[in-house]
Amino acid sequence: MRSSLNINTICIKYLYPIILISFIGNNICIANNISISSVSIGEFDLENEVVEVNFTIQWENSWNDPLVLNNWDAAWVFLKYEYEDNWYHVQLDASQFSITETSGLGTNPTVKLNDDSGSGEALGAFIYGRSEFSGNVNYDVTFYWDYAANGVVDDAELDVQVHAIEMVYVPEGAYYLGSGGTETAHFYKYGSTDPFWVHHKNTTLNIESTTDSLFYDTKASLSGQDGDAVVGTPQTLSKDYPKGVAAFYCMKYEVTQIEYVEFLNTLTTTQATNRIQQFSHYKQSRNNISVIGTNYTTGSPHLPMQRLRWSDNAAYLDWAGLRPMTELEFEKACRGTTLSPTKAANPWGTNTINDTPYYDADNPDDSYVQSEGEDSETIDASVLTSKGNVNYENVSDDAFGPLRVGIYATASSDRVTSGATYYGIMNMGGNMRERVVSAGSSDGRSFTGAHGDGTLSSNGDANVANWPDNDSASGIGLKGTSWFEGAGLIKISNRHSAAKASNVDSNFISARGVRTVE
Repeated sequence: MRSSLNINTICIKYLYPIILISFIGNNICIANNISISSVSIGEFDLENEVVEVNFTIQWENSWNDPLVLNNWDAAWVFLKYEYEDNWYHVQLDASQFSITETSGLGTNPTVKLNDDSGSGEALGAFIYGRSEFSGNVNYDVTFYWDYAANGVVDDAELDVQVHAIEMVYVPEGAYYLGSGGTETAHFYKYGSTDPFWVHHKNTTLNIESTTDSLFYDTKASLSGQDGDAVVGTPQTLSKDYPKGVAAFYCMKYEVTQIEYVEFLNTLTTTQATNRIQQFSHYKQSRNNISVIGTNYTTGSPHLPMQRLRWSDNAAYLDWAGLRPMTELEFEKACRGTTLSPTKAANPWGTNTINDTPYYDADNPDDSYVQSEGEDSETIDASVLTSKGNVNYENVSDDAFGPLRVGIYATASSDRVTSGATYYGIMNMGGNMRERVVSAGSSDGRSFTGAHGDGTLSSNGDANVANWPDNDSASGIGLKGTSWFEGAGLIKISNRHSAAKASNVDSNFISARGVRTVE
């Protein structure tokens, strides 16, 4: 159950009225077990100015559970094209597609093209199976590129890339904020210690105002942060702020190094320079990115990307047509729609946790991490337990660094042993901390859930309306813990840094995106 962005590139040359297609290699990039291959261009419809883009997509350990969780995994697929040395986002015809299953699982696959603007053009599509199943999938897909919508003329010379990111569907439904425990700055129902039942999707939500409203505990827990809400001060989450009730897709894993490298390689020199830090190459960073000429590469593609500032995080999500998740959505994605939350629960649903070290900084040769940096990086089974496996300070000795995304998930693991959320999302509790849009500041509450449009500013910044500011990060908070930090932060309802508003680069912070279901 591992994934990362994967591309397959072809070079297309248009010579009107004769069309020639030339391939620049077969470039089947295997990246954490999701792959795109066999990309080709079909016949051009010159009258309607669309062209077929055909490809094969496959990944391991896919599923659909329509009876119990109403939940499945999917691939978010989008295309980029290069024209005159610059890369642009492909506009797809949202009205047509074809998909055929070649694996024989009977998944009843479909394509959901996402048309945010209602213009008939889609930034990308979700690909998933609709029947109840579990196993490896392999689909042949055809998209229709409305090249006229991109302003592409018939004699243009282009390169085209197909990208894919594994996602998990979080279904619509009410849920609880807070666990009834004592987590730092936790949400709770006014007038009690009970968790707050969130069931409004498109209405406002009062924070700290009147009876039966949502409060959070500020007992010195948010002091020194950028939040403006304190107990007893009325605040409101607008109807547009994503509260977690509406369905959304969440990235199954933290942004990986290969995902970020492929992002960098579609930017201009100026954009890429602004989106890459001069990384510290000591062991704890484990960033293994280098540049040859203008091409970025990584020797550790399946490790999470570290040292991402909020501006880097936002730019990646904008480029991919995704958006940041809110802190309310974070709790929903972890806890699910269970009616009685477990107090102080971790993302895998229990309040127990593995504390058996797999690394000793004083004796690094005794590490239980095997195949370090490879796509098969794993932890020796002798130090894993059924308490809930997660990468944090106790097991990493504050020294090893982040692990391969999804490292605890195997063909035989369950939610607890893999450290997965209620819906099967990985690494939400540990490995790397993640930025979320805070409900604890006015800048966070003004977030409307707009998606990225695939296009960045000339200097490589996200430019989506009502997203937290690129430079100040006001409105952004942090959830979860990292390989360097303590177990308390792993608790689903812990809001210790819920209004952190930090744009610094850190060895402890990565990124994860979501997309609202239309």
